Amino acid sequence: IIAIVLYALITFFWVWLLRNANLSGLFPVIALVYVIVPLMSVIILKEPYNLSLIVGTILIVSGVLVITRAQV
Repeated sequence: IIAIVLYALITFFWVWLLRNANLSGLFPVIALVYVIVPLMSVIILKEPYNLSLIVGTILIVSGVLVITRAQV
């Protein structure tokens, strides 16, 4: 039940953001899912990490920063 409530709140928040912000600046933030999920799997599930995970994470974050800064 808690997960459903959180999902609904996040969905409403996302729709509100989409209505009030530029999609081209907001949409790249979705790419951060590819950073958050591996980091949480390392922290919570104690999965191993390696150099390619670290480099990939840095590249994704850098790309999101470049794209979002270009919108300013």
